[in-house]
Amino acid sequence: MRLPHPLEAHIAARPGHPALVVDGVALDYAGLRRAIARRAGGLAAAGIRAGDTVALTGRVDRDWIVTFHALGWLDAAAAPLNPQATAGEHVRAVAAIAPDHVVAAPWPDADPVPSVDAALDAVRLVVATSGSTGAPRAVRLTVGQIVFSAFGSALRLGHDPADRWLGCLPPHHVGGASVLLRCLTYGTTAEVALPFDARAVAGRLDGGAVTQVSLTPPLLAQVLDARPARPFPAALRVVLVGGGPLDPALHARARALGVPVAPTWGLTETASQVCTAAPGEGGPDVGAPLPFARVRSNDAGRLVVEGPLAPGGRLVTGDRGRIDADGRVTVDGRADGLIISGGVNLDPAEIAAALEAHPAVRAAAVVGVPDRRWGSRPAALVVADGSVDAPALRAHVRARLTRYKVPDRIVFSDALPRTALGKVDASAVRQQVEAAQAVAKDRGHGQLAEVGEVDERVHQPDGDARAPVLADDGVREGDRPLGRALDGQPDDQPVALPRGRGVVGLGVDERHAEAVPVEDGGHLAEGGRQHLLEADVGVLEGAPEEHDPRAIHLVEAGGDAVLEGHEPLPEDAR
Repeated sequence: MRLPHPLEAHIAARPGHPALVVDGVALDYAGLRRAIARRAGGLAAAGIRAGDTVALTGRVDRDWIVTFHALGWLDAAAAPLNPQATAGEHVRAVAAIAPDHVVAAPWPDADPVPSVDAALDAVRLVVATSGSTGAPRAVRLTVGQIVFSAFGSALRLGHDPADRWLGCLPPHHVGGASVLLRCLTYGTTAEVALPFDARAVAGRLDGGAVTQVSLTPPLLAQVLDARPARPFPAALRVVLVGGGPLDPALHARARALGVPVAPTWGLTETASQVCTAAPGEGGPDVGAPLPFARVRSNDAGRLVVEGPLAPGGRLVTGDRGRIDADGRVTVDGRADGLIISGGVNLDPAEIAAALEAHPAVRAAAVVGVPDRRWGSRPAALVVADGSVDAPALRAHVRARLTRYKVPDRIVFSDALPRTALGKVDASAVRQQVEAAQAVAKDRGHGQLAEVGEVDERVHQPDGDARAPVLADDGVREGDRPLGRALDGQPDDQPVALPRGRGVVGLGVDERHAEAVPVEDGGHLAEGGRQHLLEADVGVLEGAPEEHDPRAIHLVEAGGDAVLEGHEPLPEDAR
């Protein structure tokens, strides 16, 4: 069985209904269909076909979202990349995803093409997520998983054709992508609020037009802090809160204001929600499973998801939990050591490896410790030769990983505690870190001298923080602006690039304003700006219309073609 694209039904039923709101500007369903069909024409002209996987880079704006939906129009899979990530992290994510193409928005339009019906088992979304293996892994979500997830969510939370869902989570996370995909499925309105700004989000919720919003617990706390302690408008009927444990005090604070909080638990592998409490209900539990989902607890205490939301019909999760007699689920934490911080998965092995890359560090172990704002944060126990201090190590890690992965606490030790089998004893590591923190508090310091303050901006989805770039981050010299920045820099020295253009395809500027264009023409001129990336990434050729002022870029993984990019023309040349 193949499914027609839902847009066709929406434009027949309500062509003038707002489909997408970005930066206060609305696009109705008829306009969205035209934009998607033309963008799909441009992508098809570049060689993208049904069944292809396409990594999508760039800042999430209306043009990005049109491209995201245009891939689904072609029955291709979209793989959004993290706009905050460093160049090295992008290379590793692309290596895990193994896309057929990498597209950087904006992309040129062409003659519109019809939509392609999709099979239920066709892959529609690919999310690169951290796991317990020390490397990113690609989670591939099918049309069937996404559709059943959307139906289950609507049956639990309710559905109104006039709904407006405020999306505060970036689409490289399944929660952010779900808002875009579900609203398109329902025929309702998706309003994008990225990059996240607590005061702006509070203003939108107080404005009375928004009916639903998705938040993590830290983002909910920031929204409540950004406004007076008063009830929200009655139009706001669902505040879906997931991505990590909801602190009971925060939950009580929200309920005292009448906030219709719906605590939820889900996974990337299940296309988001699995269990969700009804708005205004829930407590220590996350409610009952959604329709079409069954949750069990196995002999090891791990939660197991069964049904069409789970890949292959069954998934043993990394979460420990309990199910009461009424079927409501309580999540007790992770069983695999993964740190969930503000709804973001942090891999301890990845952070430890970054610490151990410092020449003065002999060994490092990273664990999650409770944090009132973020739920959990990474802390490190480090064995070093004494020539390095905690601030230097934090700077070292910050140069290699997204800034919110930098450990908040770094404690030095003579050796890592190990079990009888020689494995690092994570429980003992956590005890040492917490004991050192307690000593610092007893001395009146409040926190360890080695602990740096968390820059809260870097932990917000699509936040404003910037990651430095290293010469060994997987982008070879040859790009002119980057090459100039790297000239004369030691490999371990971070390079601060000015805001603006980054590297094409796997960009360096984590805000990805636009990519650095390559020499115009069907071949790369000698000395031109060719970008050679570690993941065997080549570039598709595809000339836009003559004098097209937009910058365009398309990269093909494993290809042999040459990158072609087009600068916006100067005014006097148009």
